[in-house]
Amino acid sequence: MANPLAVLLKLVNLLFLFMLVNSPRGLADISCGTVAHELTPCVPYVEKGQGDTTQCCDKIKELVRLASTTPDRQSVCKCLESFAPHFTDAQIQNAAELPGICKVFIPYPIKRDLDCSR
Repeated sequence: MANPLAVLLKLVNLLFLFMLVNSPRGLADISCGTVAHELTPCVPYVEKGQGDTTQCCDKIKELVRLASTTPDRQSVCKCLESFAPHFTDAQIQNAAELPGICKVFIPYPIKRDLDCSR
């Protein structure tokens, strides 16, 4: 089993993909540590691909709501880029399933390589 902190840090990458939808306010005041803490309920699903996703989905929906501008998303993306190499292929696949499970529209695919220019 992977170190829970390492998995949590990996989940931070997931945030960028969920923030690609416009919402009422920005993430300028949210640190990577805060984001990682907020995504803690997603760790079991991303790590194992199974389990209850109710709390995870609630947190993902909140993070999507918080994203508002391209600069906000780019800033967070740059923070998250450093964690991408730590995802396993299975974890990326599990993370890619979450938008559908959570019924959250994400206009970009969840994948290993993030493009922070968007």
